[in-house]
Amino acid sequence: MTTRQIMDQAKALMESIIARAKFSKSTYEKAARTLVETGGGVLSHTVIWND
Repeated sequence: MTTRQIMDQAKALMESIIARAKFSKSTYEKAARTLVETGGGVLSHTVIWND
C-alpha cells in the first residue's frame, strides 16, 4: 500500500466522521474539513516501516 493510498483512506474515514458530527458553528466544520483536506499535521505524520 502506498502512502497516498493510506492518506486517501484516512481522509475518507475522517470525512464520514465529520459528516456525522454536530458542530456548534459552521466555521468549526470548515476548519475540520480543511485540516483533513490539507493534512494539517493530523494526517501528515509519515510512518516508515523497515523490514
